[in-house]
Amino acid sequence: MGVVSVLYMPAINEKASIKRAREFFRNEFPKLEQLSASRFSYPGANLSGMPSKKGYNDYSEHKQVVGVDAMGIIEDVEEILDIMGEAGNILKMKYINGLGIYALCERLGYSRSYMCELTNKALLEFAIRFNLAIYEE
Repeated sequence: MGVVSVLYMPAINEKASIKRAREFFRNEFPKLEQLSASRFSYPGANLSGMPSKKGYNDYSEHKQVVGVDAMGIIEDVEEILDIMGEAGNILKMKYINGLGIYALCERLGYSRSYMCELTNKALLEFAIRFNLAIYEE
């Protein structure tokens, strides 16, 4: 007989994972959107041909790199939400489009309690897919 190897996967702390995903959408995602958009804003042009600030080009380049990195993360989030189907659409409507719980209920035809349940399930799925899940020790 051969040896069977069993992989141990710790249990997911669902409550903490849902909270972490919710905090990501409330706090981190808007910052990523701002960083992504800020790469296109530049101070006024210097017509003298001489640099106005030491290290300005370094700052401008850094701003571009950070903005591109943020855009990459946003694209990853959007791809995951697309893969998630209806659960992803719920998260898009709530956290990206800014719909409140009652607007979501009205649009989707669900009760408030069922909408909260669906939102939590969607947040948990997102946490697992986006590597935000918190595991039990």
